[in-house]
Amino acid sequence: MRAAVVVNASAGALSGTRPRLDRADLESRLRAAGIVAQFAYPSPDRLCDAIDRALAGHPDLLVAGGGDGTVSAAASGLTGCPQTALGILPLGTLNHFCKDLGIGGGLEDAVAAIARGHAREVDVAQVNGRIFVNNCSVGAYPEAVRRRERLRERDGHPKMLAMALASLAVLRRLRVELRLDGRIAACRTPAVLVSNNRYDTRLLKEDRRERLDSGELWTYTTKAEKPLHLAWLAVRALFGRLEETDDFESWPSHTVRLSLPRYDTLVGIDGEVLRLRLPLDFKILPRALRVLAPEEPSPRPVSAR
Repeated sequence: MRAAVVVNASAGALSGTRPRLDRADLESRLRAAGIVAQFAYPSPDRLCDAIDRALAGHPDLLVAGGGDGTVSAAASGLTGCPQTALGILPLGTLNHFCKDLGIGGGLEDAVAAIARGHAREVDVAQVNGRIFVNNCSVGAYPEAVRRRERLRERDGHPKMLAMALASLAVLRRLRVELRLDGRIAACRTPAVLVSNNRYDTRLLKEDRRERLDSGELWTYTTKAEKPLHLAWLAVRALFGRLEETDDFESWPSHTVRLSLPRYDTLVGIDGEVLRLRLPLDFKILPRALRVLAPEEPSPRPVSAR
């Protein structure tokens, strides 16, 4: 098997937020699993170039090491390339995509999943031509991330405190028009999230998506804008009752067009914040990515009542 391994040099395990990754140990683990590969450890600004160079050799397997942003970059290069499968080393902080695939947070579990070679075809989503594997958000979240970084640079606040202060400052409603498969929904909301497949809205649930191959986008909005109101919604989410409130709405679709009364907007895509021109056009790409992951559990039998 011809393989290429690209590890983001600024991923959590390499940047000091987690125990430093031993590159020799990683390469030894993969060789022991029968994976002989070319290795690259690019900085974030060179990550996409490194992925492109790795794929130019037409490998059978691309292993991406990093967080959800790194996985998203790898998926972008691999979408529509069925001859190359994606293996993932979860070296980020949250690793949502890995968790939803059933890959444990440890390096040992990830290498084992790659070595078993079980490939699953999963969906990816696209916004204005950019691939994402988890979700894309508009409104409060990307605005808070931008303000958080300013607070950290200016005042030296810890990351969590800066995020809390930033979040309080950006809660304002946007006038949003959504076209969901052609159906129009207009609303005023502080945030819109469009996801690749449906999220379980219970906050304490580790694997937030039961399926990654339903072929659907899901769009979520809330009418809440005051901190106490949002805190109440979070409490309801803890008990799995978020969707019972009138202040939370969700819709499935295959395409979404999001419009705002402005020229462009900040968006959060798989943990990365960037600015895109409006309108935002989303679509789902069913089973466009082959990824090595544990086999899906068999559906539970339905008990007779």
